[in-house]
Amino acid sequence: MWDTALDPAAASSTIIKDAAAAKLGQNFLVSPAAQAAIADALGDVSRRTVVEIGPGRGAITAILAARARRLVAIELDRNFTANLREQFANRPSVEILEQNVLATDFAALRGAEDEKLLIVGNLPTTSRRIFCCGSSASTLRSSERW
Repeated sequence: MWDTALDPAAASSTIIKDAAAAKLGQNFLVSPAAQAAIADALGDVSRRTVVEIGPGRGAITAILAARARRLVAIELDRNFTANLREQFANRPSVEILEQNVLATDFAALRGAEDEKLLIVGNLPTTSRRIFCCGSSASTLRSSERW
């Protein structure tokens, strides 16, 4: 069961919309409890590659960068990618990709052919379901609990 901080009914205090980012439908997770709950849902990632979709300002990214063996953050908004690259410049285990996640070759992100990537992101439920049902499903491990 998800922490109550991730309950959609409590979303107004957990997620904020940014008028400047409305063109991409972005929202930002502001609750430290919700940020930690999302990262915690992945379990021990110290020997894993984690792919974060839509890191935005990097709230979850910062937590994962400290925990994961390798973190690949995929962000479409160039303003955010510039900030993320600066923020994580001294972390060789963190890679920031500026691209549309739907055009991403997830198999190429794996460290080994049989590695299952862990995917995380503060995305709407519909987006997660569409994405996880795509052609890359065999390279991914989902922590989603539907």
